[in-house]
Amino acid sequence: LHAPNQKLRETIVPSAKAYPLDAIMQDCKNYFLETGRRVSFEYTLL
Repeated sequence: LHAPNQKLRETIVPSAKAYPLDAIMQDCKNYFLETGRRVSFEYTLL
């Protein structure tokens, strides 16, 4: 996801405009409701 908010995401990753955080989170909720499986996010700090 690269950043905690949409505005910062768009400055770091220009393609983030095509996939806004609101849409990603809604898709995660829909996935959980349809499958019963939780979605997790992981990150690596280098």
